[in-house]
Amino acid sequence: MGYVALFCGAILAGVLGYAGTAKVRDPRAFADAITSFRVIPTRLAPVTAAILAWAELAAATLILASAVFGPRSAIAGFALAGLLMVAFAIVIVIVLKGGTRAPCPCFGRQSAPFSARHVIRNLLLAILAGAGGWSMTAHFGEMSLEWSGFALAAGAVVAILVIVMDDLVDLFIGDNTPPENTGNSY
Repeated sequence: MGYVALFCGAILAGVLGYAGTAKVRDPRAFADAITSFRVIPTRLAPVTAAILAWAELAAATLILASAVFGPRSAIAGFALAGLLMVAFAIVIVIVLKGGTRAPCPCFGRQSAPFSARHVIRNLLLAILAGAGGWSMTAHFGEMSLEWSGFALAAGAVVAILVIVMDDLVDLFIGDNTPPENTGNSY
């Protein structure tokens, strides 16, 4: 294990742990969001929502459990995280190509519509999963406690930034979607 694994693991465990928890807390909202994608039959949305939410939590847990169970746990967690991120990116591309203005249910109740930034985010997270998994198989020598702590802290900060990405984009760039016409002219 190296600093790369700690950094990538902190990011992915934070992002997937938060996202999975938000989806498990409100499974109906996530199932409704999946239905709005128009990618799978409506009757499969609740089961799909549950599987995806628990898979996110499983990936986060496997990455974190490597401290107890060793590198195989982290490698499995990174592999599952990478598969989830690629699958999510593919679904977002399909939704965007279909012209649906579906909201991003990535972290619970946030409602920013899907855009290219969500595809890019998920592909970058998939790359981090690959880097984390690879670094679990490489030997980097002794690791210092200070640099290990720095890698974990930096990963936690990046995880928070990923989680609030839509809010940050809206704050600094603004929402480019036209406002709905409510009929009020004042």
